[in-house]
Amino acid sequence: MTGAEYLQVYLCVYIFVGTVNEYAMELSRILVNLIITVVNFGVSTSSIYEEKGAGGQTLPKAATFHFPEYAYKETSKNEILYHEFETACERNTLCENLEAVMKKSCVRRCISYTCYQDIYGFDELEEGEIDVRLNSFKGCVIQRTGKNHRRYPSTQALLFNRFDLGEFFFNVQWKLTNFLKNML
Repeated sequence: MTGAEYLQVYLCVYIFVGTVNEYAMELSRILVNLIITVVNFGVSTSSIYEEKGAGGQTLPKAATFHFPEYAYKETSKNEILYHEFETACERNTLCENLEAVMKKSCVRRCISYTCYQDIYGFDELEEGEIDVRLNSFKGCVIQRTGKNHRRYPSTQALLFNRFDLGEFFFNVQWKLTNFLKNML
């Protein structure tokens, strides 16, 4: 608080209590000083927790958010399976011409639209963001395709023979978007 703000608070309380007897006036002065002390203490302690950069500027606070966590073991079998999904989707015409974050987003939607919505739907990846949700996404994909994978030994068959309504609409939307881009 600045000196002017202190004075303003003090004057407001002083005028308000001005009609009360002397004992109440003394009590109001003590109360105003207590309020100012508490506010000043609150302001001074909040700056303790702010991190400063090299130039003395306050650094932005880390974002904290919660997302569904799926267990994922980094076994060679799981890594190979996920890599096959990823490779197939990177070659998909919907994703192959995109760059950086847009490409990652497209590839992951292609791999599993429902897992993507569960994990990234509320907060999309941003440029330069460290993706702490990737292992959870991989776990979701492996868990949801585990039953189907026993039926289809080939990942390609699994990728293109399973049916997910969300993924279907995603693919239709992307195909329509690409078609319109090519026409215009």
